[in-house]
Amino acid sequence: MRPNFTDSLMLKNQLSPTYDEFYDWVTSGYKAKINIHRSKGRVVETNEIFTSLDIVMYGLELAYPTEFFKDPTILYSDNCVGEGAWLVGMALLRMKNGLTHEEAINNLRGIDIMIDNIDACRERLLCNKEKLRPIVEQNIYHHSKGALKFSYNFCPMTITRRTREDKLRKKLEKEKLKAQKATQEKQNFERVFNVKDSKKKSTNR
Repeated sequence: MRPNFTDSLMLKNQLSPTYDEFYDWVTSGYKAKINIHRSKGRVVETNEIFTSLDIVMYGLELAYPTEFFKDPTILYSDNCVGEGAWLVGMALLRMKNGLTHEEAINNLRGIDIMIDNIDACRERLLCNKEKLRPIVEQNIYHHSKGALKFSYNFCPMTITRRTREDKLRKKLEKEKLKAQKATQEKQNFERVFNVKDSKKKSTNR
């Protein structure tokens, strides 16, 4: 027996995460997959400043009328997306106003210069719904020269783009390991120096 429209809608809603499930995921759950360490040097270099999700949602509700969050056809973009706080806030408010998870994220766009930020933003919006990955891979875009140099052609993921992203991830991982090694060596040096200094002081007493 062919399901009617009402049955299909109920099934779609059942497969979609609830507002509470999505909120838990975007605030803490996704960090089990991606948790970015930002050194002081990186923050200075990239000028990364993050707004708390509560402030984001408050700001969006002040800026737009409730009807804005009920229309899934409205495109919303963040040109310095970071981990996606503003897109996540928009998705949450859309779900709060009756849209499904897929409808809430379908017309969200984001650009960032850091590939790990892009990965984090995608994972937050996905909420473990892998069938929606083509949407976030198309709409959440890495561009090393930033939004001002981007063509705003949000095309589906290609083999070339995936290969380029994977190379950037490997490069970032190498830089991360190098920084960790340098930090460990510094700590070891300071520990040895402190031991020698303490011995010297005890000898002079």
